[in-house]
Amino acid sequence: IWSILLFCGLLILGKSFKSFGSVIKSFFAKQLIPHYVVICGYIALIFYLIKQTILWEKNLFKDFIIWCVAFAFYSFFTTNKIQTNKDLFKYFWKIFSLTIFVDFFLNYFTFSLGWELVIIPFITFIGVLQFYTEYHIERNGYLRVNNILKFILSISGFTFLIYCIYQLLIGYREILSNNSLKAFILPVILSVLFFPIITFYSALIKIENIFIEVNRYRFITNNRKRKIKLAILIFGNFNLDKLSRIRKWDKKEIQSSEDILNYIRKL
Repeated sequence: IWSILLFCGLLILGKSFKSFGSVIKSFFAKQLIPHYVVICGYIALIFYLIKQTILWEKNLFKDFIIWCVAFAFYSFFTTNKIQTNKDLFKYFWKIFSLTIFVDFFLNYFTFSLGWELVIIPFITFIGVLQFYTEYHIERNGYLRVNNILKFILSISGFTFLIYCIYQLLIGYREILSNNSLKAFILPVILSVLFFPIITFYSALIKIENIFIEVNRYRFITNNRKRKIKLAILIFGNFNLDKLSRIRKWDKKEIQSSEDILNYIRKL
């Protein structure tokens, strides 16, 4: 509710309807449509497979939608930040654990609508002020205000923690029920099944960047460029670490090596 109100307010005050249209147009650019088809097709396949198991129930559809937004599409749009296999697993675990946390707390540890409409803007406002005062901490009096704001946030966080523990104690039977366990397990299984897509697109971005660099080399013939690209696909094998090592080639070897496929393989 607050997000919609804030979004509409920014559009009206900023007079940025035209800019918003440009953003939407960019979001649905022709280059992205094939990737959306792949992602949606893969998610549809996962959904179909999950529905064939005893895990699925109709009331889990909300959890499935939350997972699609919080994990699947978010991870797709941020795969360009992943450079190594270690980054891949760290990134996966970060989004994976956050998805479970969000899904679990949205299901069981929520206040009434009225309280949440008051709490969210209050905490957001305090958080923004704390960030602002910390950014300008050298100004006179800002350090003291920053400490006060940190104290308020700490007290708020501690209060929410006590509330969650209280809800856990009085409602543990409901949380440990069969339906609740399914709601907790669902995003775990969905995320594991989606991991190949994250790996694929992380490697694809890296491969495309390498291909762009190869295409810029004017001292290499087009036929040799095709051989280099083929070797990258064969020996890179969608492995981020291998692709990084391949990219550390010697330009002289790339240009003059008699057996370019063997050279790439050795890299």
